[in-house]
Amino acid sequence: MAKSISACGNHVLTHSRSLLVAFAMCGMAVPVANAVIITYTSVPNWTNDTNHMSIEEDFDRFPSDTSFNNPLSLLAGMTIGTMMPDANIENKVDVSPFEFFATFNINPTPYAKIFNGQFGSPTTPYILFNIPINAFMADFRDLNDDFVRTNFDLYDRAALLDTLNPQPPTSLAATSFRTSLGFRGDAGECITELRMRRTNNDVFGMDNIRIVPCNTVTEPFSLSLVGLGLIGVVASRRCRKWVRQPNPSSFEAACCRSDLQTVGSA
Repeated sequence: MAKSISACGNHVLTHSRSLLVAFAMCGMAVPVANAVIITYTSVPNWTNDTNHMSIEEDFDRFPSDTSFNNPLSLLAGMTIGTMMPDANIENKVDVSPFEFFATFNINPTPYAKIFNGQFGSPTTPYILFNIPINAFMADFRDLNDDFVRTNFDLYDRAALLDTLNPQPPTSLAATSFRTSLGFRGDAGECITELRMRRTNNDVFGMDNIRIVPCNTVTEPFSLSLVGLGLIGVVASRRCRKWVRQPNPSSFEAACCRSDLQTVGSA
């Protein structure tokens, strides 16, 4: 395919057969979005940025203690389990009467009790998202209550996208530490698994899981693509106008004529 080069402003563009692409490039430069996972500790802020309010899994439907040493199906296409089962069945949905004098429940309802293992035997609890997600939020109690004991690894299938390091409270004497932790991808990242990786012994409660599937969060790059398409449509119509009047006197017409010559010489 023949190619020609024409100057459009201070930029040099290589033209191909596509008039649409040529004009979109002359009219608009779209930055390439860098993949970044944004973390949240505020539920209202997360809700505002994702436009999402429903709680997908609150564990209230479980009538009795239920282990997830073996994978356990949750609502909204989620599965919770452990990579290494624990002999004492510490990883489970804990239903009243709660263990440890209600140390880990967020409210008086059932919750997921997470035990990440001890010494040389990490259990590595995980959540699989059978429908890939772009955003996640949950409530926790005693997660990293004195120092970082658990990291959250985010995966897109086998690829590690990012690691979250939930921070402990500012006071080392804090008890019954309650927090919310969430994230969202700013460039359409899709997460298929969250692993709760042990860095030191940790037991904590998790409740009120909220998720947002991929392709439901509007982000800047998607808006850029919409704008790009609109510019291409306008440019195509202008190009047809210049074909009918083939004596361009403007810079824009010159760009169009150059691409038309390219197509004609292919």
